[in-house]
Amino acid sequence: MLEPGNAIEITDFMGTAGYYIDNGMENWETLISTVGFDIPRGTYQIIINYKTEGSGQFYNVTCRDPDYKIITGRTKVGLDSGKSEESFNIWLNESVEDFRIELGYGGNGYLLVNGICIKETNAWKRIQTFILVTFLLLIDSIYILYHRNILGKITVSKRKIFFGLLIIILFSSYPIFSYYLYDGHDLQFHLMRIQGLKDGLLDGQFPVKIQPGWMNGYGYGVSVFYGDIFLYIPAFFTLLGFPIQTAYKIYMIIVSSVTCLTAYFCFGKMFKDDKVGLLASMLYTLAPYRLSCLYIRGAVGEYTALAFFPLIFYGLYIIVSEREEKCHEGVMPAIIGFSGLILTHILSCEMVGVVTIVFCLILWRRIIRPKRFLALCKVVLNTVIINLWFIVPFLDYMQGSYKVTERSNEKTQTFGLFVGQLFSFFPQGFGDGYSVKERLDPVEIMPLSVGGALIFGAILFVFYWIDNNKDVWEKKVGKLCLVTSFVLLWMTTIWFPWDKLQDINSVLKFFIQKLQFPWRLLGVITILLTVVCCCLIKLLQKNEKQKAALCACFLGMMAILTSGWMLSSMMNKNDVVFVPDKSKLDTFYSIGGEYIPSGTSIGEFKNEVPLLSDNIIMTSYNKVYNNIWISCENNSVENGMISLPLLYYKGYIAMDENTKELLEVIAGSNNRVGVNIPSNYHGSIRVKFMEPWYWRVAEIISLLFFVGIVMVYFYSKKKNKLERR
Repeated sequence: MLEPGNAIEITDFMGTAGYYIDNGMENWETLISTVGFDIPRGTYQIIINYKTEGSGQFYNVTCRDPDYKIITGRTKVGLDSGKSEESFNIWLNESVEDFRIELGYGGNGYLLVNGICIKETNAWKRIQTFILVTFLLLIDSIYILYHRNILGKITVSKRKIFFGLLIIILFSSYPIFSYYLYDGHDLQFHLMRIQGLKDGLLDGQFPVKIQPGWMNGYGYGVSVFYGDIFLYIPAFFTLLGFPIQTAYKIYMIIVSSVTCLTAYFCFGKMFKDDKVGLLASMLYTLAPYRLSCLYIRGAVGEYTALAFFPLIFYGLYIIVSEREEKCHEGVMPAIIGFSGLILTHILSCEMVGVVTIVFCLILWRRIIRPKRFLALCKVVLNTVIINLWFIVPFLDYMQGSYKVTERSNEKTQTFGLFVGQLFSFFPQGFGDGYSVKERLDPVEIMPLSVGGALIFGAILFVFYWIDNNKDVWEKKVGKLCLVTSFVLLWMTTIWFPWDKLQDINSVLKFFIQKLQFPWRLLGVITILLTVVCCCLIKLLQKNEKQKAALCACFLGMMAILTSGWMLSSMMNKNDVVFVPDKSKLDTFYSIGGEYIPSGTSIGEFKNEVPLLSDNIIMTSYNKVYNNIWISCENNSVENGMISLPLLYYKGYIAMDENTKELLEVIAGSNNRVGVNIPSNYHGSIRVKFMEPWYWRVAEIISLLFFVGIVMVYFYSKKKNKLERR
């Protein structure tokens, strides 16, 4: 039931009925509203059906004594004139009195309200069940730990380490505990990826390849080009019913936790010292570049990839540095690390891959030893086979014509850094990346610093290097990492000749252009300088333990001060967004549109209607996600064409519902999915995305190989335990 205010009821307006208002009517400022009613706690979907022309029309959600939980993000929300339905969800933790949905007319064009539907969903029950099950599992775990006296067996030192790791995770994550999200440069894009995975799973895809919902429902092949296996975690939480920003916050905390723990595990094992592992975890987790990716850039793929850098370094270190009979122990960490990069951020994989090759060339005398070389070959081969399910579709689509595969004349060097940016001790927590020319204007540049702790660690290591001539292994490792870091630091600046390298040949030009911003190398620099700091502490421990402890405390305090300053300024200066569901997402926000077929005008995707050639008659049409059912006739002697509101990618098929005959599918008008309709055709057609057979074969190979390698790994571990006994 609606309270129309001064709107008039119309029974037939463009084929629909509803309450109508325009600026030719008196008191048009009044609101059209649902009748107020009491609503119990729970989750609800609100669907507003309307027609409008012009701008300024909006809706409000309100109630008696409304608080922030009701009105945040739901006050004067604009109604898109290109749509006829607005759908959103609300989460109520308690019952609400006099609940209303209000619609307002802004004074331009007209507004016709066809109806408002409010229906309860089961999301609240799913969320409550999940929380209850999680709580019970936690209680059971604590009981088992207590009953078996596992907690009592943990030493005081281990408890301190655990507490330290917990503090690092919480300190790096405290901006997450806000009612909003801090708006990152690419945040909308990655939230849309999470929503796209959810929609793809509901569409019946697994793994999801073409995400529905993008670009007004045309779909986007982002999952083929951009690994998203870990984004299934927040997608799972959205399927349970959690708000999308809550699901994303959970993911951010998980990634920060994994980053902290992998750094502790890898460096603690590498240096055989838990305290050094704790320091490394602090330096790496609180590094300015990682925090910048996490909060300011919203670079989900990149900050997730950073969680795997320690595993790669540790694995390669074991293979190259340990005794030959133990080098096989580094294979599994390296496989996990490189697989993580492939499945999160291809560009990070390329950067780390190049640095790894350089290290192998420098250390070639060690690499050519049979067992070490075999271990490296195992890393490469196993990583490729395990990730075939992603690599095969990726390479398949990279043969096509997309923006990401196009050659351009863009230059990279202009986005390099100034030396002053690199060595800022207390970087600010806001801003953006700019070219040299753009920096002439009064702009706020985002933090792209190594950070005070890592800078001081590198300087102190150089002093130690000068004062001590003895070449122990910690010094050798530190020297290699330090020199490599200095070279990479040079490469991040405007003084490195990126543009000249681009002009050498087309291959170099392609890869350098994909790097786009030289400062992306800061991720690799961060892990290398963390190793340098750890080497410094271990070297000092050999002769001057008190100095080592003081140095470790100093570096730790610098890390806390630098990151604390950065996060505080970020929270004070950065914009915030409130994204409870997909109604707050821009489906056209594809950043540079890298994975859209060349020559596509996405502005035309506002039109959701199939385009028919003159000889085609459409009798019925239905679209659900990436699936379309259409009945049509072609009574002419010539073939016809239907261009459907789906963005064309290899893999779409059209099948006659009765005969199961496949019809030809091509890139139609503006790269829509085009279906060739034969002459004298009468029937119903289903159009859907189906993975090519060799994609499925690659998935099966990867799955079987993954299961096999895990079984072999645990069998070997068990066998080694028995042999030690």
